[in-house]
Amino acid sequence: MIDVIRFCEKEGIVILADEVYQANIYCDDAEFIPFRKLVKSLKSEVQLISFHSCSKGLAGECGVRGGLMQLENIDSDVIAVLYKMASVILCSNTVGQAMLTSLLTPPLPNQPSYELYHAETQAIFNSLKRKALYATKKFNEMDGVSCQPIDGSMYAFPKITIPPEAIKVAYQQGIEPDMLYCMEMLEETGVACVPGSGFCQAPGTYHFRVTILPAEDDFVKMLCSMHNFHDDFLRKYGSTES
Repeated sequence: MIDVIRFCEKEGIVILADEVYQANIYCDDAEFIPFRKLVKSLKSEVQLISFHSCSKGLAGECGVRGGLMQLENIDSDVIAVLYKMASVILCSNTVGQAMLTSLLTPPLPNQPSYELYHAETQAIFNSLKRKALYATKKFNEMDGVSCQPIDGSMYAFPKITIPPEAIKVAYQQGIEPDMLYCMEMLEETGVACVPGSGFCQAPGTYHFRVTILPAEDDFVKMLCSMHNFHDDFLRKYGSTES
């Protein structure tokens, strides 16, 4: 991160820091470090815009649209233009604004709702952490699938080995092989995944992105159906060996 700051200082580049997953860290030996904290500690004059949202994080209220930008070292004329732009477009609805207020001003210790708030948020975090560990384990048990530990956020991004015959069929249809995989999974299981080809993956590699948000009982069933689909996919298209 320090290298990024120094590079952007040198080249006059504005840093846009998406920090919506700052509370979603499941690795015991890792911590969230905000860019603003480093910029301040380095006494850097780099221009920084940090983003947060109530539709991610532990709240995860994806249907509630509310977010914020925190501006650091941004010229006052630019800030004025941003306010002008914001004043002529639709704002978040009342529910979104209320959610964002709750996100920014949670109950403090000794306040009436603190114990309940802490218990609920801790329960959500613990559930996400269990699902992150479980998903990593189950994906790595699948033939030709590897998954890095899910240390944060709310997604898994497994790497999959696709049989040559499936690759051939995909290109005949004019789509990427991992798109074929995801579409067939959707048709067979009802599980919607995003193909890795939408994320500029390394050439010759295939992935998919899937969320870990479903309730734990449903999540276990979902991964079981995905495992069954994967085995059927390999049987359908043959060996993964070229």
